[in-house]
This record gives sequence, structure tokens and C-alpha cells, in this order.
Amino acid sequence: MKKAQIMGQPFVYIFALVVGALILFWGARTVIKLVERSEMVEVVDFIKTLESTVNEYYMLDEGSEKTIKLRLPKKISYFCVADENAQSCKTSSGSGCGGIKELEQISRVCKGYNICLAPVNALKTTRFKISKSGRMRASESQDLIVCFKNGESIKIVSKGDYVLIRKA
Repeated sequence: MKKAQIMGQPFVYIFALVVGALILFWGARTVIKLVERSEMVEVVDFIKTLESTVNEYYMLDEGSEKTIKLRLPKKISYFCVADENAQSCKTSSGSGCGGIKELEQISRVCKGYNICLAPVNALKTTRFKISKSGRMRASESQDLIVCFKNGESIKIVSKGDYVLIRKA
């Protein structure tokens, strides 16, 4: 073996290590993006199901109701339903949102939307507007944002001219 070949061999090993590290980095980044995308798909799928259920119960007789369990990604702590003119926020247990860290910004963030997720930075998109939003309300008084903990059950109740979403 010539002296130049022996000197060049460590460079081949170093190059192989660098290429291997780049492949591992790319693979890890791809897996993380895939997990984020699957969480977003899970949320959008739930929102679309909720929208079709609200539209269905809007057409049914007053008093018709259905219970749905909130099954969202673990990053999501609260699922909030906002009325069009929402001014204040409360949790499904009836207490205000002021002392809950995840819900401090929800009144500001939810303006113009009727579905919000908290914490607001959990996913790329955490606010949604369901079409025909006048059909869905969070409260009888039309001025609240009502937040439900992830994992709770919610009840969709037909009220004739709108559909109320409340704690089951």
C-alpha cells in the first residue's frame, strides 16, 4: 500500500460519518414533521365532523341532542367554542378563564372565529371558522367563549334556530 492511500483512508471514514449524520438529521426532522402533520389532520378531521354534526342537528327537531367525546392531540388542553359577539370566557365548569394560563389570550385570539384551541401555540393553526357559524352557539346569551377540557364530553343540542354546544 502506498503512503498516499493510507493518508486518504481516514478522510473516507470522516466523510462517511458526516453523510451518516446528515441522513440521521434528515430522518429525525422528517419524522417530527410527520407527527405534527398527523396531529393537524386529527384536529381538522374532528372540526369537519363537528361541523357536519352541527349542520345535521340544526335541521332536526328542537331538543335533539348528541354527545361527543373530545379526542384531540395531547398538546391541546382546551377546546373553545365562541359566540359571534363573544366578550368573555368561561370554562365548562362555570368558572372564568382568567386564572388558567392556557386561556389568558383566548378572548383576543378567538375574535372572528368560532372554534379555538388552547394553548394557542400548540399547533400551526388553532382557530377555525365553521361555515354557517350562526347555526352554532356556545351559550344562550350569545356573548361567551366556552372552553372544554380535552377529553371531556360535549353535548350538541338542537334549539330550533341554532345548535347549542354545552357540557354533557
